[in-house]
Amino acid sequence: MAKKQRDSSARTKGRGRRKNKKWLPRISLSEGLRLLDNQLRHEVLSRHQDFLHQLSSLKASESSLSSLRSSLSSLQSSLRQARSELSDPHHVIAAQTLQLNNLHSTSLLLQSTLRTLRLVQKLQNLVNSQPDPEKWVLSKAAQLHFEILKS
Repeated sequence: MAKKQRDSSARTKGRGRRKNKKWLPRISLSEGLRLLDNQLRHEVLSRHQDFLHQLSSLKASESSLSSLRSSLSSLQSSLRQARSELSDPHHVIAAQTLQLNNLHSTSLLLQSTLRTLRLVQKLQNLVNSQPDPEKWVLSKAAQLHFEILKS
């Protein structure tokens, strides 16, 4: 029964549409285009001031955008120049820092070498002070030898 109601309501709706089409006024294509043209002309004339205002705003925006592009280009140029001016000193500082590190390492190595040479000199003096090996102070000689090996 529900199916019969749906079918009859669909038929009724279809008939209603057909009836509405009969009531629509029939106009020719050229008449429709003329009406559309008149309506469009009326809209343009009634909104003429709005269109002019939007056009002037658009021109101002384009001018601002052009100025912004010019400023951005100038800023990028300044940035490139600053980078080049900073890169040379940076490379010099990096090279001098490496040189300073090398000098520091060399000075530490020289200090260690000097200490070792002093200890060797003390051991030689200890050995040369007593030609007889039995009279050497072995604990002192062993201590000096240990210090030499440690350095």
